[in-house]
Amino acid sequence: MARFFSNENWIWKPFDYIADVFLLSGIWFVCSLPVITIGATTTALYDCCARCVRGHDRQMFARYFRTAKREFVPATLSVLLWSAIVWLGYLLVKAYGNHVAVTDASVALTTAMLLLLTVVVGIAGWVLPLLSRFTFSIGQLQITAVKLALAHLPRTMILGIVTVLAGYLCIRFWVPFIFLPAVLGLICTWIIEPVFRAYMEEETEETE
Repeated sequence: MARFFSNENWIWKPFDYIADVFLLSGIWFVCSLPVITIGATTTALYDCCARCVRGHDRQMFARYFRTAKREFVPATLSVLLWSAIVWLGYLLVKAYGNHVAVTDASVALTTAMLLLLTVVVGIAGWVLPLLSRFTFSIGQLQITAVKLALAHLPRTMILGIVTVLAGYLCIRFWVPFIFLPAVLGLICTWIIEPVFRAYMEEETEETE
């Protein structure tokens, strides 16, 4: 009977997984309310999705707050930088769309600009996961994110699309805030972690 109710029983593992998703989303939402903390909280969210929800680290709360505190400054500066870049890109697309006649050429150009903006969002999506895994100066962090994003462009496009969709759903309906932050974090780990793993294995081989 004790084995049946054990957390290691495959019957209960999905419920444990779902509980972690809701808990992480709730912690992220509450800790992000000051807004200025959103970079650090998102870094911690990704780290816990990768290492606790998908991994074997059961110290989820301790790890979350430790990561958020440690990476507060570089995460905040990075979010400010990329938010400004994305917002400027959005304003440019909007201004163009409002001041040109609707023609095949203008529609094609607007579509191309939106795709480019999605790539920019995808590039930004590499920054905080990198920060949660490796140690960089702020400048090196941005450069490395751009290099990885361009080297893995299909993953970057997917990252940009799911981020935009998640942001739209949360802003439009609010209810997804209950679970979507951690769900997005998990989706991002499936996109990004294979790339990180490959680089980690290369570094391990080089040091042997």
